[in-house]
Amino acid sequence: PDAIVVADSAGFVPADTTVASVDAPVVQDAAVRDAVVEQPRPLDAALPEDPVVKAKALYDQAFNALEDSDYDRALQLVDQALKLRKTARSYVLRSQALQRMGRVDEALTALSSAESTFPSPAIYEARARIYKAAGRRDEARAAVEKYLSMVPDRGATVKLFKQWLEELR
Repeated sequence: PDAIVVADSAGFVPADTTVASVDAPVVQDAAVRDAVVEQPRPLDAALPEDPVVKAKALYDQAFNALEDSDYDRALQLVDQALKLRKTARSYVLRSQALQRMGRVDEALTALSSAESTFPSPAIYEARARIYKAAGRRDEARAAVEKYLSMVPDRGATVKLFKQWLEELR
């Protein structure tokens, strides 16, 4: 059927029920309803899963793991996402997980991969933060300057980076 209305145990249709079809059968029994109504299929049932959608879901899970300080899990998830779809954003997230695990050189390599995928200010922001935290002043200064050359002259990060630039000179 195109529509079905499920009545309560006394056979009444709740007053707030919207009926799309005048000819919709009224069914009281949940088992009958389930047999009559075609249940929605999960998105991945009998269809190939879209790798872009799956990569996005893995990225989101990795981001949450990073926020929860579960760096190993974040790295595992973002690596799975990168196998499906290589995005600068995923490489930046990978670099953040690696940096927090103390793997600075690997984090910087991930940022180089991000830069070759799609250069964006977020890459230079992350690079500046990693270099500064590692005490690599000259490289931090270059990354800060690159970041500042790419973004409008406003916002909290710009203000912070201008302060860093003065400290790094």
